[in-house]
Amino acid sequence: MELKKPSGKSFQDTALLAGGAFAGGFASRVAIGLIHKPTANSEDAAALKKEENMLLAKRGGIMLASLVAMASVGGKDEGATIVKGTFLGMAVVQGLEAIKSLASKSSVATKSGIVADALGLGCSCNSVNTLNAPFTPRYTPQVIEAKQVDFTSSILSDPMLQAIKKHAA
Repeated sequence: MELKKPSGKSFQDTALLAGGAFAGGFASRVAIGLIHKPTANSEDAAALKKEENMLLAKRGGIMLASLVAMASVGGKDEGATIVKGTFLGMAVVQGLEAIKSLASKSSVATKSGIVADALGLGCSCNSVNTLNAPFTPRYTPQVIEAKQVDFTSSILSDPMLQAIKKHAA
């Protein structure tokens, strides 16, 4: 390995690889959504376990297929770089999701710290479907009525606050 001054070509190749990896990660999540439809009843522990194992196997299959496909791509042109990045992104995202799934079943999930944070288990945001989460306004009429907002500060010029305050009156 040799570190040298980056050139325009190396920046372009890096951007193409990163863009492909981003697209591949996105595509792999779409692929899992298309090939895995949860059907188990939450009360049936055996069916849930079987479904989790099937999801894990599907993730592993996508990861291995992506790595084989990436190794099969030849060439050093822009198209090859994008395709390699796409397969790399698919493999990395599915690998991380598989590790997260396995780790959540072990004692790592109950511990906080570097390992849990690295695997995405230390964040309380994992329990919320953030893409479908409703928008919560910053200042609600209840907050304004409870006088939890300091109206003497520069917040008075906030247009959202003015609209809510006008609506609450």
